[in-house]
Amino acid sequence: MFAFLEGDDDERFFNSILRPRFEAQYNCVQTVKYAEWKNEKVKKYIASIKGMGASYIFLRDIDEIGCVSEKKLQLAVRYSSLDPNSIFVVVKEIESWYLAGISSSDAKRMRLPWQGVTNALTKEQFDALRPKRFISRIDFMVEILRLFSIQVATANNTSFEYFVAKNGLI
Repeated sequence: MFAFLEGDDDERFFNSILRPRFEAQYNCVQTVKYAEWKNEKVKKYIASIKGMGASYIFLRDIDEIGCVSEKKLQLAVRYSSLDPNSIFVVVKEIESWYLAGISSSDAKRMRLPWQGVTNALTKEQFDALRPKRFISRIDFMVEILRLFSIQVATANNTSFEYFVAKNGLI
């Protein structure tokens, strides 16, 4: 199984939270950071995966597009070999999935002024919430992943809930 991810933050989240669950279903799980690739290279890579008969998922932030189905259509047009059923849109950005998995008790312990639904959370809002005791953004993300709960996250973010349900991860 191949997981197409945008960048480092996506890969960090995938490897920590999702990879172990996918590895229970597949013999081999590989990540592909595609964001800096040319469209043609992505298309060819997807075509070769299909030719092998392997599975794949394609994760992408919704970014400025307001509607998940519109974002999927945009991606299917850009990467003509991409199966729309393999596209999963992160609403709003991957940072919203990170924060969704923090329980209210862990948020209080971290002195994190955030609890609850993260569907509209942006990267900038996430960065602004980082407590000063975390030297870097990555340290903050790693601590969140250490405390992350899939059950809490599915209650706090609808795109995460859809992703884990659709992929049989809960």
